[in-house]
Amino acid sequence: NKFKFGINYIEPGYTASDNCDGDITDKVLKEYSEDKIILSVNDSSNNKTSKEIIIDREDKTNPSIT
Repeated sequence: NKFKFGINYIEPGYTASDNCDGDITDKVLKEYSEDKIILSVNDSSNNKTSKEIIIDREDKTNPSIT
């Protein structure tokens, strides 16, 4: 995903597991907003958990003159 200032976000990867359902990584939903990604997942008992990943959009690169 391309973000402001040309910064590319590289997904670090994730897994999701449940004590009864086992591996539920394939059920993870991703929601993108301006400064974060929200991962959420439900198990078969409709228990839900979510995690927010904050994206640092600060431009720390100096301009160049050619």
